[in-house]
Amino acid sequence: MFYDKFSLSCYLDTLDIENNVIVFDIDADKYDGHLPSNIEVIEHYAIIIDGKLLDVTASQFKGMPKVYFGEIPEWYAKGQKTH
Repeated sequence: MFYDKFSLSCYLDTLDIENNVIVFDIDADKYDGHLPSNIEVIEHYAIIIDGKLLDVTASQFKGMPKVYFGEIPEWYAKGQKTH
């Protein structure tokens, strides 16, 4: 089991799957879910593979599956590469 996205990213590297760990700000104005009303953005780490989002903790967001791989949702704003 992978305990963080950096470990998963390193494993994907060993499989020759090019990826980047990205830290996103979650835009509370665009997210219709369970964020406290006093939060404007929160940081969230995910992996980008071929322009698509791999989020192994997506279920913390309302309506998302446990693991998500697909287009980047609009509330994942301002992504920055971490490694």
